Amino acid sequence: DTYGMLLRRGVPMEQKPFQLGVRIEQPQAPIDRLRYGASAGHPALGAAEYSASVRAGDRDLFTFCMCAGGYVMPSVSDPGYFCTNGMSESRHDSPFANSGLVVTIEPGETGGSHPLSGVHYQQRVERLAYLAAGRSYEAPLQWARDFLAGRKSRGKIPTSYRRGGQGIELGLFLPEVVVDALVLGLPMMDRRFGGRFLRDATLTGPESRGSSPVRIIREAESRQSPGIAGLYPCGEGAGYAGGIISAAVDGLRTARAIVGRYANAL
Repeated sequence: DTYGMLLRRGVPMEQKPFQLGVRIEQPQAPIDRLRYGASAGHPALGAAEYSASVRAGDRDLFTFCMCAGGYVMPSVSDPGYFCTNGMSESRHDSPFANSGLVVTIEPGETGGSHPLSGVHYQQRVERLAYLAAGRSYEAPLQWARDFLAGRKSRGKIPTSYRRGGQGIELGLFLPEVVVDALVLGLPMMDRRFGGRFLRDATLTGPESRGSSPVRIIREAESRQSPGIAGLYPCGEGAGYAGGIISAAVDGLRTARAIVGRYANAL
């Protein structure tokens, strides 16, 4: 893969914390009612968003990249693996709401000290998810209530994932630390939403590409990779951002460093 190629060419890298978990999905209408009350459905309001964070044991369990009126999407980069992400179209008019629901995995928890140990950790989870769903690229799905009860979901499970899904026990492929945080944290989130957060919620997984598990080392002032002139690691893939806005800001700062370096040569 790209990281491996760069590492073989002497580009210095290190492990970094990254996020891993599931996508939680609910019908959008109940979320609108939770947020807007009697005004839910008014065309001027649009689809409602939410965010939540709780302390689940020794970890923070939190939502991110909430997609109001959106879709659960595949985020697969290699054959034989499965992972998810989310998106909304400009009108936010899907009947579903979904959000990443994740915990942070620290470098010491990936099972090795190699710079790419976190990448391999991700790959193991994504490979198991692909196998659990019968090598079909369908989404592994579980009602949130069934997940908390430790039972497999039966029958047809509603989802915005366009390839469809299968009822799978997500604990078959999610790391124990993620399962434990979800078991502790989901009921707390539900209480904060008046018992309506999990009523019709499903879980899809894994959500494993929210942030990079590796950082390409760069010099603070020049923003170049040490000893490799002209290589400017920046943004999410290089391990310096965790979303669209932070990636854009990091890229802007790198562009300014490049302009500053060559300004006198023009």
